Amino acid sequence: MRPVVILSPRPDDETAFAAFYDRERLLLARFAALMSPHADHAAAVHDAFTRTWLHWPDIDPTRRRTRLYDEVRTLLAERTPTGSALPERDDEDEPAETLAALSALPEELRAALVLRTWDLDDAAIATLLGCEPDAVRDRLVLASSMMRELLGTEGDDG
Repeated sequence: MRPVVILSPRPDDETAFAAFYDRERLLLARFAALMSPHADHAAAVHDAFTRTWLHWPDIDPTRRRTRLYDEVRTLLAERTPTGSALPERDDEDEPAETLAALSALPEELRAALVLRTWDLDDAAIATLLGCEPDAVRDRLVLASSMMRELLGTEGDDG
């Protein structure tokens, strides 16, 4: 078995990482909460930043944000309970029903839809998800269709 080598970030990396953390922390926490409302998203965010920090010197600066989002998506997938069923329809509990439907989407569709709610364009979403803008558009169309089906709004005007 090969020993694990953890590179020590340079002092200027600490400053860059601190600014990165300050800029991304709240957005990543919101993303994690929407991606997996049943998981401990605060711990996943913390661990994603830790994993990113441990590899900071090796990560291409243009891919650091993508790497961070990949880390939190991986951690949430590992920690999300399976078999969460949709609740019975109750008009007074629409937000919970919407979150449950969102949780039922495949992870790559859910990620694209959550990021779209932040008014990010296809190119920005593609950068965060590590895919092409055409793939983002395809994911959004499929996610929207599945949400309508899960929420029972197929064919509704709204």
